[in-house]
Amino acid sequence: MKKEAIQNLSITEKVQSKFLITPENLPYFILPIVDYIHDFQPDCVMALDTGARIIGLAVFKLYGKLYGPFPTIDHKLLFRRVSHKIPQQLVLNQIKADIISLTTRKTFSRLFIVDDWVTTGRTTRMVEKIINEISLGRIDIRFGVTREFFTNIADVHGDRFSIARSEWHHKANLIGITYSPELTPLPIKSLESYRLRRSIMISIENFAAQAKKRSF
Repeated sequence: MKKEAIQNLSITEKVQSKFLITPENLPYFILPIVDYIHDFQPDCVMALDTGARIIGLAVFKLYGKLYGPFPTIDHKLLFRRVSHKIPQQLVLNQIKADIISLTTRKTFSRLFIVDDWVTTGRTTRMVEKIINEISLGRIDIRFGVTREFFTNIADVHGDRFSIARSEWHHKANLIGITYSPELTPLPIKSLESYRLRRSIMISIENFAAQAKKRSF
């Protein structure tokens, strides 16, 4: 953000701009999530669209650069449109097949859920309730979110008020996807979304290269 623009911001806006997630600082924000996934070795990782689509993509890419193949059963990351603002039956329809697949493959499995932020915890509680009912409590669920303004990083607690806004927050043309009322994904192809992803990939490449240098 340019200096003259910052001078015109309110105190609250200045605080928010200091901790705004950008393509350049995104790898720093998500590194704790990437490291936790490596330690936890989940059978499935699910990013809660649309808020966490960019975060999830970045986590997947940075993990590959630092650790190699994604540790999930199929080496993939799932994107699912899940929110407490969506009718619970639609949420259930979104994730039921995923949960049944997990319980079919393993008696007890591990699921890691990536979200962009947590304010009230209502989505977290709803997801846990649905998954526990489907799996009969046979899935260990963990959450990873971008953290609030003060710590300026990500964590895996899913606590309330874990908030750090991104440049693309609620901007479908940057995120590159929207959904129908029935939650059918509708891709948005735009120059803005391409540029955002390209900038993030460059940042991840540079961040990973520096991390590897420090490890030697």
